[in-house]
Amino acid sequence: RQTTFSVVGVPGCGKSYFLVAFSWEARRVLPNRFGLRFADVDPGINGLLNRYEEMLFLQEDGESPVYLDKTQIHGSHYDQVNLGGQPTLLAHPFLFALGAADDDPSASRVLCFYDNAGEHFYPGGDTTLAPGSRHVALADTLLFLYDPLQDPRFRERCRAFSSDPQLSLAPRAQRQDTVLTEAAERVRRYAGLSPSRKLQQPLIVVVAKADVWGGPLAGIDLAQ
Repeated sequence: RQTTFSVVGVPGCGKSYFLVAFSWEARRVLPNRFGLRFADVDPGINGLLNRYEEMLFLQEDGESPVYLDKTQIHGSHYDQVNLGGQPTLLAHPFLFALGAADDDPSASRVLCFYDNAGEHFYPGGDTTLAPGSRHVALADTLLFLYDPLQDPRFRERCRAFSSDPQLSLAPRAQRQDTVLTEAAERVRRYAGLSPSRKLQQPLIVVVAKADVWGGPLAGIDLAQ
């Protein structure tokens, strides 16, 4: 049994950071609080995430800034396969086994996560030789990362109460909703759905980089 999650977002929104933080916390929280086993299906398959976990969470100096390399449109996040005699780059899956701690490991559910460069989600960014984002059509759940720091007005407001190094960067301001719209269009296209057909996959919107803006919102009920 496998459940597939596609992580979608513009370049620089924090998709890789989110996935690394998720895997680190899941390994820690699920066994202790819920009695669930959460582990790599194969450490080799998840080797890149494991290295990123060490970089972010196992540093001697926990106060020093740590940066992960931006995910490129080719490289370690992709596997080259032969499709119809043509070398093709596909997004690399990260696989985890989830199950009750006292169950047979073979009964675990496999959680599959895809993370690839945000450029693949731009209109025209998905090509025949590098169909990096077509996993969205097969995903059971879509995770859309929204990065408020890519809005210069929001960054300016945050500088009033934070000196986080992320605020000294100047990412290109961009329309993030177009990437979400493009992802939905690709799901319909690759699944053969009509433009008016409502998608069946759940959509989870993750507001990224709360380490910068989350402090002043502590205690505020965001649901109101």
